Amino acid sequence: MTRRPLSALIATLLAAPAVLASRPPPESALSQRFDDVQADIDAVRLLVAKLKGKAKVTSEVKARLERTIMELEALEADTRPDKTCPPSTPCPVCPPTSPCPPAPEANRQPPKPEVMALINGASNLCLGVKGGHQHRAGAGIELVPCLGERGERPLDHQWTVVPAAPGFEFVRNEASGLCLGVRGVDQAGMMAEAEVFDCNAAGQDQRLDNQWTIASSGRGAMQLRNRVSGLCLSVQGADRHGIGSAGLLDRCDGPRNGKDSQWEAVPFAALMPSLVVRPVPTAPAPPPRIEPISAADLSKILKTVEAQSFAAEKMRVLKMALEGKPVTVGQVRTVLGQFSFSAEQLDVVRLLNPTIVDKDFRYQLFEAFTFDTDKAALEAILK
Repeated sequence: MTRRPLSALIATLLAAPAVLASRPPPESALSQRFDDVQADIDAVRLLVAKLKGKAKVTSEVKARLERTIMELEALEADTRPDKTCPPSTPCPVCPPTSPCPPAPEANRQPPKPEVMALINGASNLCLGVKGGHQHRAGAGIELVPCLGERGERPLDHQWTVVPAAPGFEFVRNEASGLCLGVRGVDQAGMMAEAEVFDCNAAGQDQRLDNQWTIASSGRGAMQLRNRVSGLCLSVQGADRHGIGSAGLLDRCDGPRNGKDSQWEAVPFAALMPSLVVRPVPTAPAPPPRIEPISAADLSKILKTVEAQSFAAEKMRVLKMALEGKPVTVGQVRTVLGQFSFSAEQLDVVRLLNPTIVDKDFRYQLFEAFTFDTDKAALEAILK
């Protein structure tokens, strides 16, 4: 073994922390060797410290130092990246300062674009396509609940962002493979409707309007700015839209620009059923209020009834004037005062009962009759 000067041995020993910093995980086979070398280094350092300043270093100390350095060098050789980091497998013992070499480019697969939901900032609804998962080229864009009624994840609500021209992106629908664009032949203007179309159309329409720049608008939101017009993807209705509202282009910083031109891209797999937006059921409209005949009109009718001499004539006038007209229980009781006999009064109730508007108060009519037989007849009429 080549004998090295003591100064060289001590210098090598001082460099030991750089190797020991690459300690493998406890389950590694090299872990125990790291522990042994660390113990030897600590022991030798202690001996050297005790002998510091003395003219002579014992041969025992120097031999211990040389043996420790040999173990350290062997350990360093066994932990080199070319021995412990196969190029195509994860590295079990890589020093933190020496990352594992990457896999060869030939075996590396490009990352698959993540499938996203584009959630509108104003409504919490998602960008979808009219016609559902069976839509075709030219189908319009609309807002839809992000998930289905039972939490299913419709494909036409799912989008991936893929590179187009330098600096621009396609926004591709997962159901059809068609790309988000704008109606027209690369002349999209204000309020132009959005649609899906072939991502790489040829001919007169070069489909530059299906390319977008994606810019952050703060707080996790973004804007989709069209390549042709520079306008942003927005929604018809200016912050008051709902399910079925159409997608269109609007100024990115115009007076109508609000949350309806803000979008949040959320991994579709992360969507929870709590994000299902369903139409809010509307309460049925209350039945129209039926207004009874006015007091003035009833007064005129009663004057005409009172002017008649016989009960039959009074009943004929009453039938002509009030049949089918809404009345209250109080108005019926007023009319009953025009007749003297209970039989005639029962005929009045029989005539007006179908149009009494406050039927819950018809029990008050029993007060107009004295005999039980008349009250029984009244009860039969009111049923």
